[in-house]
Amino acid sequence: MEVDVGAQEELLGKGDLGEEDGDEDRHDEQEGLTEMEEKEEEEKGQMSNFTKTYYRLITSYAADGKPPIEWLQLLTNPFSRQRRQHLSQKVDTFLRDFVQRKHLSEFHAHTSQQQPQSHPSTTTTFTQHGSKTAAPKSRSILSLSLSDQTNSPVLPEKILSTTTDALKTFLFAGHDTTAILIGWVLYYLSICPRAHARICSELDSLFGGPSASPAEIRAQLSGPEGPEKLNQMVYTHAVIKEALRLHPPAGTARRAEVGSGFVVTEEKGGRGEGGEWNLDGMVLYNCATIIHRDPSVYGETKDEFWPERWLSESENKGEIPAGAWRPFERGPRDCIGRDLAIIEAKVVVALVHRRYEFVKVGLGEKVLVPQDGPDREERPVVDRTGCCMVKEKLYTRRQVTARAADGMRMKVRLVKGVVGNLEG
Repeated sequence: MEVDVGAQEELLGKGDLGEEDGDEDRHDEQEGLTEMEEKEEEEKGQMSNFTKTYYRLITSYAADGKPPIEWLQLLTNPFSRQRRQHLSQKVDTFLRDFVQRKHLSEFHAHTSQQQPQSHPSTTTTFTQHGSKTAAPKSRSILSLSLSDQTNSPVLPEKILSTTTDALKTFLFAGHDTTAILIGWVLYYLSICPRAHARICSELDSLFGGPSASPAEIRAQLSGPEGPEKLNQMVYTHAVIKEALRLHPPAGTARRAEVGSGFVVTEEKGGRGEGGEWNLDGMVLYNCATIIHRDPSVYGETKDEFWPERWLSESENKGEIPAGAWRPFERGPRDCIGRDLAIIEAKVVVALVHRRYEFVKVGLGEKVLVPQDGPDREERPVVDRTGCCMVKEKLYTRRQVTARAADGMRMKVRLVKGVVGNLEG
């Protein structure tokens, strides 16, 4: 997995995730690099110390296996917990310090803007030629969340703690789950010719065919017609919903307080025997994967990739209850990033699907059969659902989020006829 530094910049503010002071020695060692070598180092997009630490923290949950001998778990778990605790403390320390510094910067900026000559919504800067320019204030999520705390240069402890916890949630839930969604979308489009053909037709009609460059598509999406074009990506939206149905990136849990009298009533009939269950003090895990594959709702195709089920043309479109699709959960505590995640996925699909070909390797790889002819060309075998048969089913592994077991390993190449390179 690659950590999305761009998403972090939008969350925290551009340039805020630079190296710590301890990195000065490394910079000194690089002073002798040639200009080309420095450019290559920059293009590698190396993660800052904080990003590396955060990456090690979230991936540590995927590192735990299930030893065949149960007593080995007692030996391995304490080390895993200690490692996570150490990494978590480093993340907390960095973010708390970062929030405090960010607030102090915002406080000084707000104080200076109270002067009569300052515009209330801009900061005056100077260009290299000496002319004044009005730079807009930061619109990062962190800056917006601290915008009301302008009375004191010191943040109250409760605000500092709450903001730090919120940042950790945004950094984790705002990146990993969206990356997982995009991975599954691209995978299903790569093995399902039926969906691939239909989504290509939709993208061509909206953005001008396979010859449209990513820059041209970005310009269309960021222009005045961008929101309308996103709304017109109807089949793309259906593909995203179906990928989320089959592989919801995360689950959710709720705890019933002791003495709350929380009771769940099970109806008689079906697989249940009926009755009431007192769940005081218990943690309830809402497993979306099971709900999303309920045969009473999705029928015989519950395990199959059918985006068409979400379209108005579908025969069973009106028969799917709203509560049967809940990758973002529902109600007042649903995911606040729901719409953003779907928009991000739509934008990525629009930018890459007509330009790049994604070929799964390893788990989930397509079965290829040699065809008759002098060149013995290998072609995939399409089953009754319109998707390609695979050598071994791709599955998720036990960890915090539902990432593919192999990390979604794929080969990427330019679509035939596209002019350019893999960098766009």
